[in-house]
Amino acid sequence: MKKILAWLKSPASDFWLFILVLIFLNLTAGKFFFRLDLTAQHSFSLSDASKELVRSLDEPLSVKVFFSSGLPAPYNAAGRYLQDLLSEYEGVSSGRFSCEFFDMDDPENQQTASEYGLSQVQIQELSDNELGFRNAWMGLAAVYRDRIETLNEIQSEEGLEYKLTTLFAQMIAQANTLEGLDGTIEVCLYTTDALRSFSVSEISVLDVIREEVLQAYTKLNAENMDRLSFREESPSGKEAESAAKQYGLQALSWDNGGTPAYGTLGLVLKHGGDFRSVPLRLTQGLFGGYGVSGLDALEENLSAALKSLMAKTLTVGYLTGHGEIPLYAGNAGSVPAAQGLNAANFAANAADRYTFAEVNLAEGSVPPGIDCLVINGPKTAFSQEELYRLDQFVLSGGNLMVFLDPFDVVTPEGASAYYAAPQFVPVETGLETVLSAYGINIGKNYVLDTECYEDLSMRGAPGSALYYVPVVQRQGMDPHHPVSRNLAYVLFLQAAEVSFQQPENGGELTATALARSSDSSWLAGNPETFLTDFMAPPSAAENLAPRTLALLVEGTFPSAFDGPLPLSGNGSRSASADEGTEEPQAAVSGALSVTNPHLTQSVRPGRIFAVGSSAVTTQQVVDGNCEQPVSVFLRNALDALNGAEEFCVMRTKGMSLNTLRVNQGAAVQAAALFNQYGLPLLVALAGLLAWRHRASRRKTIRARYAAMQNNGVPGVQENAEEKAEEEK
Repeated sequence: MKKILAWLKSPASDFWLFILVLIFLNLTAGKFFFRLDLTAQHSFSLSDASKELVRSLDEPLSVKVFFSSGLPAPYNAAGRYLQDLLSEYEGVSSGRFSCEFFDMDDPENQQTASEYGLSQVQIQELSDNELGFRNAWMGLAAVYRDRIETLNEIQSEEGLEYKLTTLFAQMIAQANTLEGLDGTIEVCLYTTDALRSFSVSEISVLDVIREEVLQAYTKLNAENMDRLSFREESPSGKEAESAAKQYGLQALSWDNGGTPAYGTLGLVLKHGGDFRSVPLRLTQGLFGGYGVSGLDALEENLSAALKSLMAKTLTVGYLTGHGEIPLYAGNAGSVPAAQGLNAANFAANAADRYTFAEVNLAEGSVPPGIDCLVINGPKTAFSQEELYRLDQFVLSGGNLMVFLDPFDVVTPEGASAYYAAPQFVPVETGLETVLSAYGINIGKNYVLDTECYEDLSMRGAPGSALYYVPVVQRQGMDPHHPVSRNLAYVLFLQAAEVSFQQPENGGELTATALARSSDSSWLAGNPETFLTDFMAPPSAAENLAPRTLALLVEGTFPSAFDGPLPLSGNGSRSASADEGTEEPQAAVSGALSVTNPHLTQSVRPGRIFAVGSSAVTTQQVVDGNCEQPVSVFLRNALDALNGAEEFCVMRTKGMSLNTLRVNQGAAVQAAALFNQYGLPLLVALAGLLAWRHRASRRKTIRARYAAMQNNGVPGVQENAEEKAEEEK
């Protein structure tokens, strides 16, 4: 024993004790550890919403990852990031979250991935200085109870945590909803019997549709605990027209022996007074005959409609009745619709959490259950009653998302449309007065910026600067607010300046400029044309300054009205109210005096998001996959208005770019040339200097030892030769 203690005290045991300590540390770290995320966006740490989701799991959730190995950049980074994220989910789940990674070089695992509904993705690969293509597995399947959901084509780490968390949340919500469902979900097929006379490849249209629908229904019903039921209806005449209008189905008409006949075609999922329509369309071929569009993706569309119907979504109001941008493609009745513009992509990007419902203030107040109202590009004036209803909605705690255009761009028609310039008519809706009472002012101008989008298409000259399309760089985004944090840039289109001034009639408001143009921007108060040839930055430097393009105001708002307005029961203003006077109330002995309640200030804090352009919500700049920064920016704003800021940060993880700030095109070209030729020249110059330095040092050594040899120092010759050899 004494020998052992002596050995432990001696230096001879230090190495083995060090090895023993390392082993114990590794064993301990496997159970007790901590992680430190030093990235600016906390990209490798889960958001609070994700942690809460997996911690509250009441049943196991397993994720099966099918990701090919040996992928080129940047796909290999996406695979590593996916693995890191899933390990974070597993670490905070209390044992109810698990993940499994499959070797995709094994044919059996490839077959398993195909059975889950995953498919290979074709990617580009640079090998041996040759650009080629290869197929890769880049997806996962999540299993919870009897539900299986997939996420395919994981090619980037941008917003990956948001995609995973929303996928898991939808699975859990749908499984819980189906388990506690009262009754069944009805799948109703609307087909008019008269359509049997139309055929597809000599087969009746109705037979083709019915066979495909029954096949998709049977599969979907088996995947959802047999909680679906199937029914067919065959409306005709007025009933067909009514069904088409109610559910948004295809309305059909044809000549039936000199008498017009009407029918409809469509598929609808119904439950509890709510419904979702599945797109089916009867189409006519170029050379005759008929076909049915929507059957090729019927299973996917039917499944998506079921998810939407079962999802716990919030209802967002969408204001109509004043020439607004239509919410969906095909909506008629406005100039934007006639031009093909719509906000369908904007609505699609928010469909996972929000359901839009049209609201017409001329017919009544904002319905209960709607806490957020979108006002998107109205062109005609509001009545005083409509403005009052809007004001009282805000003061009751409602939130507004306002896209207000400064001008209505009127394009000439007829023969002059080819050479005449468009006219810019100022938009006067009355909303300007209400917003001004809240301290928000949207100017009658356009913000033009030299840091803008450049037209590189065949139509324009190469590098033509479109000053009316400002590109707000990272420096112009608010770095602290969840809506704009982590965004590299946001593109605006035909936007007016938005400003804020504390209202004089009360209220406690805070304004945040979420997006501002560059220092080289200016205002066009009366634009005559958007052609670049007629535009130039102002000569005076004092006219150049940053301008606010997106503003968020929150707090308690004062009323824009001094007192209550008499409101008629049917939603229209009374005659005396139109004249600006209040209706006298008759004094009846013993009768109850009833007046409309009037809020003079917000009863609870609200929020208003304001942008001086409705074009930013259209398909001109917004994509349908919520990948473009402007799409993410608008979706973040909608989440912030509905109290879901945690999703904003989660969605924008990995989207920021630490790009160089370059203002002029010449500077961009100079930077590119420097990177291409300057860096190699600097490396060559550094090598030349190092070579000359070593040659000079060898020469100095030789001279020193030669002097010592001449002085008769013994062994100098040998040492000099050895030293020179070492220097080589």
